[in-house]
Amino acid sequence: MRAARRLWADEIEKNFKPKNMKSCMLRTHSQTSGWSLTEQVMNSTHQTLIQSQSHTVFRVVLSN
Repeated sequence: MRAARRLWADEIEKNFKPKNMKSCMLRTHSQTSGWSLTEQVMNSTHQTLIQSQSHTVFRVVLSN
């Protein structure tokens, strides 16, 4: 995650020259569903993927 944030910040700074450095921040979200990923691999993996994507979309919609 640290490497991704650093790459993102460098690209934003290089391409867009923001006045406020907070604009370079990469916001991410990750979580586990709490279920055993070995017993229900596809269900748990898909549930976690959908939860994290919906959270990301929700944050983007709220920030605009």
